[in-house]
Amino acid sequence: MTIVNNTAHNYAFEIDVDSPLKGQVSRLVISANSSATAGPGTVLLLVLDNNFQAAIAAGDITLQYAASDITWLNNVISYLVGIL
Repeated sequence: MTIVNNTAHNYAFEIDVDSPLKGQVSRLVISANSSATAGPGTVLLLVLDNNFQAAIAAGDITLQYAASDITWLNNVISYLVGIL
């Protein structure tokens, strides 16, 4: 999936990673008016982040995905809508 930053400023998201070191995170930075490629697992963690959700709702961030990703993404969105 491609995450597109539609703004004139950089976006940075921190994702907790499975590591024996407490507090270790993975950082995804999307430069202004640019994009980043992320796998489904990363996108799943991102959609759980309130800042990422707000950026999508505001139209600052958009997702571009292949046809094969549509079913997976719809399942994630349906799950999130059900718990929010």
